[in-house]
Amino acid sequence: MAADSAERIREAVKQLETWRTERDAAIRAAAAGEPRMSPTEIARASGLSRMQVYRILEG
Repeated sequence: MAADSAERIREAVKQLETWRTERDAAIRAAAAGEPRMSPTEIARASGLSRMQVYRILEG
């Protein structure tokens, strides 16, 4: 039972990391694309704070 729970947790973490990577790539693309979106526009569209968007863009 514990092994099954641990495996489910590992799988959930893996999915979250994949989602975060895809989200960050989409935000960077929006900031560099045509038409270019500002960090404020990206924050509004994504539901993130501007500070989170700036951290992603700087990373």
